[in-house]
Amino acid sequence: MLKIKVIFLILVLSIFSQAFEYQGFSNWTIFQSNLKQTSEKLALSKNDYAYAQLGEKNWQDYELKIKLKPLSYGKNGVLRLFFRQEYPWNSYSLDITAKKIELTRYDGIWDKNKVLAQSEGIKAGEEVELTLMVKEENFTVYLDQELVISTSSIKYKNGMITLFAENVAFQASDFSIVGTISSEIKSDPGYFPKGDTRGGGVEHMVLIYGNSGSKWTHLDAYPYVGYLTPLEEANYQIIYEDYLFDSFLFLALKAPDGYAFDSPSRGEPATKTEWQWYIDSLFTENEQLNAFDKAFELVNQQLGANRKAKIYIMIPCPMPETKNFGAVDKEGNLSFNHSDPTKNKNHRFKAVTWYIDQVLERFEKLQPKNLELVGFYWLEESINKQVSGGKELLLEISDYLHQKDLKFSWIPYFSVAEHRDYQDYGFDLCIYQPNYMFNSELPLSRLVTTAKEAYQYNLGVEIEASDSILGSMSSRERFYDYLRAGRSFNFMTDATLAYYQGKNVFGAAALSSFPEIRDIYDNLYKFIKGEFEEPLEKRR
Repeated sequence: MLKIKVIFLILVLSIFSQAFEYQGFSNWTIFQSNLKQTSEKLALSKNDYAYAQLGEKNWQDYELKIKLKPLSYGKNGVLRLFFRQEYPWNSYSLDITAKKIELTRYDGIWDKNKVLAQSEGIKAGEEVELTLMVKEENFTVYLDQELVISTSSIKYKNGMITLFAENVAFQASDFSIVGTISSEIKSDPGYFPKGDTRGGGVEHMVLIYGNSGSKWTHLDAYPYVGYLTPLEEANYQIIYEDYLFDSFLFLALKAPDGYAFDSPSRGEPATKTEWQWYIDSLFTENEQLNAFDKAFELVNQQLGANRKAKIYIMIPCPMPETKNFGAVDKEGNLSFNHSDPTKNKNHRFKAVTWYIDQVLERFEKLQPKNLELVGFYWLEESINKQVSGGKELLLEISDYLHQKDLKFSWIPYFSVAEHRDYQDYGFDLCIYQPNYMFNSELPLSRLVTTAKEAYQYNLGVEIEASDSILGSMSSRERFYDYLRAGRSFNFMTDATLAYYQGKNVFGAAALSSFPEIRDIYDNLYKFIKGEFEEPLEKRR
């Protein structure tokens, strides 16, 4: 009877809908090297974490067959077959253990779920042929052609399939699937892609803070421009194995005497004097930009290449609390506190364009051989809607930069609403902050939510590392959670990424003689190369 049903389903699909059909595992995407793949089989030889995917978001109804043989279950081990997976953990799943199979609906994260039906499990060493039939809101499951689950749900109407082992060893074989594609499903725009010309070609951009009291020399820059061999192995010489970051964002939050560049909550708003101080510090000989230019030259020499680093430079926030910014031309003092919104916007715009022009003039004079200035970065991490003319100001700045063939970028903190329509504010590139690193009470779901938002609104993602990761195991684990999330939700390979760090965190890790600290740098390199394999779910 089951064979008759399957033949009938194939005929219906081929006549009335656009259909797809796959056999074997050649077309599956594998994310961990411990999961071995051939055209006929998937195998995970010991209890571990790994997953493989097939399909698209517009897959709608389908019938699949697969032979599954759990080899062993570790503690809390479960083998999941996700289906109609719109996004990781927005999905249905057959959750398989030795005791039971649960057909579960997941609503955004693993701990938000509802069990819809269940049956007896699959014991370790037992091989079964599993058939899953998904038709509209109805789901039926057969084990060795015997009906074991029949249920329904209307929440998820389409999506791919994923086979996900959590602390399980298994073998899978004899896979086949046939189904329909929905013509009504519109795909999300996805992450802001690596190297996209809209953002100046940035892939991995590290934030280089030049706050008052700090400076960057070429020695500080070395571990960032290239991937350094551990000092002990290199006989304490500077030896590069590869490039590391391709892009650098130069910025500062505090000027001398505590003046603030981003927000009055940090200190007295910076004036022209402090803005000029930052420009001068950027172009100090043998420091900042010049230091990175020299460091990049050494990397190019050692690696036999001729690459240029992409550079973004901050624009300080012209804060509305500033009444006496200073004069930038013969018209006299600028104030950002006018009651007239047009006049207020014009004064702020004049200060910003003065700053941009100063930076461009100094950069042209510096003539770095190995740096390419691709754009400017808006330092304020939210949009202050209480300041009239704020949106108009950003659009004018964007136009001004575009006339000079430069890009305009922004990195808002989590929950700032304007990340959803950042293009309407003139930004070419928007990278989203999870802020997970800075609050130990935040659950792992914060990273899941960040990834989904970034995928939905065409954003990049920020990786965050505080100073504490150098001395705290729990903080290091939170940093690794970003890398794990990048693996699980594909922003490691697919999204433009920014990297926040405390004071020279990654450089300190590179030069450390403690293995657990050096591991930070090595795992960062794996992540940048797209080779970090551990999924986020392993941390649960």
